[in-house]
Amino acid sequence: MKMNLTYKFILAAMLLGVVAVPIALSVRAHQDDETTFRARLTGFGEVPPKLVNGQGRFTGTLSADGNSISWTLTWTGLTGPAQVAHIHFGQPQNVGTPVVFFCGGGGRPACPDGPGHSGSISGTWTSAGKLVSTKRTATTTNSPV
Repeated sequence: MKMNLTYKFILAAMLLGVVAVPIALSVRAHQDDETTFRARLTGFGEVPPKLVNGQGRFTGTLSADGNSISWTLTWTGLTGPAQVAHIHFGQPQNVGTPVVFFCGGGGRPACPDGPGHSGSISGTWTSAGKLVSTKRTATTTNSPV
């Protein structure tokens, strides 16, 4: 009985792979010219890690020609207004130097603050390191990011 159940499980997994892989590849085929970066932001990514309710999400899409990246950064549930939003460069679990500022530092405007200390900022960076457009909003709902 055990051998029969194992055989059925392996067969089911193989059939699922035969069906799912071609579907996944065909769905991605239309997006071959762009690369998307995503990050879920929590207190566990801090150095040292922190247990907090605040959370965020970063999404960036590299243009097909590789000369710009359009991005959106959202956050909610902070204990106070966001002071600064930036990317550090360094080894994992070590504080690195901030190299890119989205808001609140590096000459950028203050971060927006909405209900529940939430907000969103979007923009496009060019390969020359220039921020060509931004959109700043204070989130009006407490929907999850």
